[in-house]
Amino acid sequence: MNVANIITVMRIVLAPFLLWALLIKNFLFASILFIAATFTDFLDGKIARANKIVTNLGKFLDPIADKILTTFSYLYLMKVGLADITPVAMILAREFILVAVRMDALQRGVVISANIFGKLKTFFQFFSIFLSIFYLYVSSEKSLDLCIAENLFLFSRIFLWMATIFSIISCIAYVKQLFIAKRDFF
Repeated sequence: MNVANIITVMRIVLAPFLLWALLIKNFLFASILFIAATFTDFLDGKIARANKIVTNLGKFLDPIADKILTTFSYLYLMKVGLADITPVAMILAREFILVAVRMDALQRGVVISANIFGKLKTFFQFFSIFLSIFYLYVSSEKSLDLCIAENLFLFSRIFLWMATIFSIISCIAYVKQLFIAKRDFF
């Protein structure tokens, strides 16, 4: 296991601690943990590409780490009423579809890497989650401006729906990529 893959595993390890921080309502700590976890997503890929150590394991683990982190976060945000079930269900449905698509591709010896739409989905997901968690922190601090909290809430909703749109687009692109791989396989 190389350095980039270890960093990816760190994101998986951080996810339960993030959920714990949310459950005990330590929203500042949760915000910091979420930033650290999302930074590992940027760092692992950058290190892997720069050092030419991109592996199939890394291509497989990276989206799994993202799914664990975002699923824990969205489930908590739904629990406290900051994420609607419709976009979250659409995003999670996409994730389950892609697990099946990637498993089918792997059986054919094809690794489906992230595309630009998947990267945009991840970007908007991470920002919607961060803004929601930070909204919880700001709104719990009575001394802070409520206007800031309202804007955080508004942008978290906009980014959640942007993540949903890119989830749908990227899902279609990945399924199309699998069908092309299947056609080339036979």
